Amino acid sequence: MRPLDMQKEIQAFISQLKLTDTSDNTPRQYEYTLKMFQRFLRTDRNVKDIGKQDIAAFLEYLSRPSQERVHGNAYKRSSIIAVRACLSSFFQYMMETDRVDKNPMPRAGRISR
Repeated sequence: MRPLDMQKEIQAFISQLKLTDTSDNTPRQYEYTLKMFQRFLRTDRNVKDIGKQDIAAFLEYLSRPSQERVHGNAYKRSSIIAVRACLSSFFQYMMETDRVDKNPMPRAGRISR
């Protein structure tokens, strides 16, 4: 199987989202979130190689203060939920379009308090 370029896959997902989402804000916010996830990975990883541990590490990173981010503060619970929804939608799209064989994040699920 050929490697999947993360940047190209993000753009394909955002283009599809723009066709189906009635809000202008959702595609813009999802693109921001996915590019932040890509930067967090620190390499242009093959999307097929992203696993649950990568997502867990990213969510952990967002839950703590960091000077690497624009505002530096830890993300609030509601923002973490929004990031999880974005990643879940992205990987669901990747599955539905047969770009990946497995979904490292099959459900956004609930975060316990």
